[in-house]
Amino acid sequence: MVPQLSPALGKLERVPEQRREDWVRLLPPAVRGFSAQRARDLGVLESLERGTVPAEAVDDLVDGWSDWLQRRAVEVSRDRDVLGVLSRRGRTKGIRRSAVDALRHG
Repeated sequence: MVPQLSPALGKLERVPEQRREDWVRLLPPAVRGFSAQRARDLGVLESLERGTVPAEAVDDLVDGWSDWLQRRAVEVSRDRDVLGVLSRRGRTKGIRRSAVDALRHG
């Protein structure tokens, strides 16, 4: 991982959603692309947390999500249908298992 990347990603989680794109533009080119993707992932994650992403959309989009986003989606989503999609379609065995656990305990 590029040394400047970890602090940049941590900062993105604390920057208000409407300011993330501006903040990413200020980053060095070496970390800008990955940081821009993380900013988009954070927007999806916040929508999942608010419950504004229907399971049908998750089913259509989940294959394009990063492992990071899939893991975090399991942590924040309370929508049983979304968790069901992740339990079946999560990229890794760990993601699928975490979604099954969230369904059992949620």
